[in-house]
Amino acid sequence: MRVVREHTFKLILSAVSIAAAAIYLREASRPASARLSRMHTRVYGQGVALVTTICVVGLAEALDLERRRRPPEEGPGAVVEST
Repeated sequence: MRVVREHTFKLILSAVSIAAAAIYLREASRPASARLSRMHTRVYGQGVALVTTICVVGLAEALDLERRRRPPEEGPGAVVEST
């Protein structure tokens, strides 16, 4: 889960690009008019980008909130803060 927190935007871009490629492939293989196919591809792509962004950012925020609630780790290698 550290990957989600550290590379949020890379994860969003990779998920959206894979989904957009799948949408384009699906729409290109259907026997509809080119204009209608472009419209569907654009609308579906925008929807996928929006939903993916909301999900990944929400997951990153939830992980960050969970990390803040945890007590500090103790043991070897733990950082001791001095006041």
